[in-house]
Amino acid sequence: SFAFDLFLVIFAWVDVSTRLDSREGGPTFIDSSLRACRLLRVVRLPRLLELSPQLQLLHARLASSLRTSAWAMVLLILLAYVGALLCSGFLGSSFEDFASLGESLLTHLRLALLQGWPDIVFPLVTNSSLWAPFAMLFILIANVALLNLVTAVICTRVMALEQGPPLPSDGSGVGASRQLVHFYARLERLFVAADTDGSASLSKAELLVFLR
Repeated sequence: SFAFDLFLVIFAWVDVSTRLDSREGGPTFIDSSLRACRLLRVVRLPRLLELSPQLQLLHARLASSLRTSAWAMVLLILLAYVGALLCSGFLGSSFEDFASLGESLLTHLRLALLQGWPDIVFPLVTNSSLWAPFAMLFILIANVALLNLVTAVICTRVMALEQGPPLPSDGSGVGASRQLVHFYARLERLFVAADTDGSASLSKAELLVFLR
């Protein structure tokens, strides 16, 4: 709004004025506070969504995929926690990476991200070959299945943009296009709210519950 823009301009002017007056001395508390207030300019970034219908559609698709991605991350942390309990109990006295529950949990997260996994798995296999199937199974579930599932969900949501209605490339019909974008974004939010099981499809029971 105009008031917010005026507020930023006044603070920027005061900041520059105080900086010119205090060149010899170091930054004061007032200078730091004024510069921190100037950081409020980042609040204007969401206005870019209003200027581009394509960005609005992209934002709506990504927001709808966050719920599935969040549950996948929760499942990954639970899986790493179970593995951390197991390894800290059996290997805590022999390996530094599993000395405590916290270090063991961090090691399993590194293993899920394949960050230095040979340095983690090789000592385990050297100690006992029975740890090889455990490491392989954990990597398959945590990395190959869960993390790739998150990537696939996000890619599917973004690629669904191509199935939307074509937007005019010239300047004609911009208002109608924006209304259409808002309509599809609202329809997307309603569908996500009605799809309680996250199956990307509405059953008759879900529709009836949502309508009530």
